[in-house]
Amino acid sequence: YSGIGKTSLVSTAEATLVAGGATFVSGKFDQFNRATPYDSLIQAMRELIRKKLAPGGAARDGGALAGPSGSALIAVIPELEQLIGAQPPLEEVSPAESRNRFQVAIERLVSTLATREHPLVFFFDDLQWADLASIDLITSLATDPESRHVLFVGAYRDNEVDAAHPLTAALERLESTGASMDRLALGPLS
Repeated sequence: YSGIGKTSLVSTAEATLVAGGATFVSGKFDQFNRATPYDSLIQAMRELIRKKLAPGGAARDGGALAGPSGSALIAVIPELEQLIGAQPPLEEVSPAESRNRFQVAIERLVSTLATREHPLVFFFDDLQWADLASIDLITSLATDPESRHVLFVGAYRDNEVDAAHPLTAALERLESTGASMDRLALGPLS
């Protein structure tokens, strides 16, 4: 339920994870912004790129970060251009192919930035308000065999997620693929 301490618990864990070398980024889904696909994921990715650009950030070889579809990411994560440089425009494709190209570029970026020394932790808050495209992409990232050293943490109000909610189907898919997953049901925290 709202206000029981889900976000506070994750914030407390964040300090421990960051002290261990992890890069922690977050995105929050908004009940009034469900019509914008990937909004929370893009928030987290923009935060990640800003941290990599900051002094002491573990910036990597720019060309390897996003692959040939870098332009698809720069359109929504403008900060990325500082790491990978200007990218050639992409040819026009169908909406389905455009979505696939974006997903592949995000997967490559995440798998390239996450290392054993500097794992990535993504926290997505209020998943009960996530759009279907975001749920599908997060599920894909969580099951991508190339994405190692990545932890996804999600918080949602279980009283707002029923059997018909897309998040329920996504969690079932994750379990069926054998993804390592733990669920914590929280009561009110002090």
